[in-house]
Amino acid sequence: MDKNNEQGKSNQALVDKKITKFLEELAWLLSSHSQVDFKKLPKHLTRILSGNDHKHLAGYVSENPNIHFLTGVLPRILTDDAIFASNEEIAEFSQSALGVSIKRWARLSKYEIIGHIVCRVQTLNDSQLRNIVQALERLLNGDREAQTLVERHADGKRDWNLIIQELTKHA
Repeated sequence: MDKNNEQGKSNQALVDKKITKFLEELAWLLSSHSQVDFKKLPKHLTRILSGNDHKHLAGYVSENPNIHFLTGVLPRILTDDAIFASNEEIAEFSQSALGVSIKRWARLSKYEIIGHIVCRVQTLNDSQLRNIVQALERLLNGDREAQTLVERHADGKRDWNLIIQELTKHA
């Protein structure tokens, strides 16, 4: 019982120390920004979150919904170890399905490869993207047939063009 009591006091002392440090840093931060009127903060946050301040970002949004979709979805799919167990598989998918070649992929991290692919997707035309978007939508929506098809091709190299054709044929 004494051991638990001592451990509880030790944990409480650690928590107290962290809280004290946080409050000291918060006090310093607030004093260093004394010119900010914190009473106006809710009003500013409401304006920012309402979307009115995001109009200047409209020029960065792709008009092509397929590019917009892939930019958001590719990182999620490409980081799924059940689908892409290695960098080589990601590079092969990129080349065969998107036509995006990744030079020296073996020297890059998984995230560098994915970043390269996402950036290059912006340059592809809609005809190149339509089928892949349709196939990936099925895969992401938990379509059992789509998942089975990808799993069936897991042994050996996946032929992503064939998988995409199969997925879009049965859509």
